[in-house]
Amino acid sequence: MNKQAANHRTGERLHQIREHRHISQRRIAKAIGVSVGTIQNYEHGRAHITTDRLEQLAHALQCEPVDLLTSPGTPPPRYHRPRYRRAIVGLAIVAVLTATPIGPPQLILDLEHLADDLDRIDADDPA
Repeated sequence: MNKQAANHRTGERLHQIREHRHISQRRIAKAIGVSVGTIQNYEHGRAHITTDRLEQLAHALQCEPVDLLTSPGTPPPRYHRPRYRRAIVGLAIVAVLTATPIGPPQLILDLEHLADDLDRIDADDPA
């Protein structure tokens, strides 16, 4: 596969995942520090996405870099990393701020592990 075809394929996949996540080009551009035009160029295969930029895009899209490199016909990834982590960490902060004992440090580690497991489950997943 030549470079132009690879850029086009990755751009299609970027567009597919972004649309599936209901994230605007503006939001992605702001998250990774580029212009909306740059995101448009990526999605249309007119610009090469570097490895570093691929990682930034994956983080902004709540997926893994490899998800952006798979075939555009592949179903979008089924997990969203930050969703549960934010909620559980938020509960821990509220507990600390309200002086409610939340237990030993092991409990916090267990909550973080639970958040990681839950983040791999998509809300649309019927299972």
